[in-house]
Amino acid sequence: MEARVMTPFTYFSLPMQKQFLANQQAIQGKPYADFFRSKISVPLSAVEKIQQGPMPLAAWDHFKASIALLSSRHSPSLNTTFTLNGSALSKESPR
Repeated sequence: MEARVMTPFTYFSLPMQKQFLANQQAIQGKPYADFFRSKISVPLSAVEKIQQGPMPLAAWDHFKASIALLSSRHSPSLNTTFTLNGSALSKESPR
């Protein structure tokens, strides 16, 4: 099996930056907080795909199905839903 070439992922859209800050606060004091990192490495092939521009709208059907599955299986006690905000998947609490 060929090893993946990894590269730092350095661009984060504004919705992703806001979600990162919210997540960072939400996990403070949790046993797994040390694993939350701002430095992310991704496969070079993923960066190359991002550079090619947005996916065709038809390709989003797969992601919409995944979001629906996540939303249907979340714990009702968490009282959250998942939404697609631009190109970022975010978790929202009902108002």
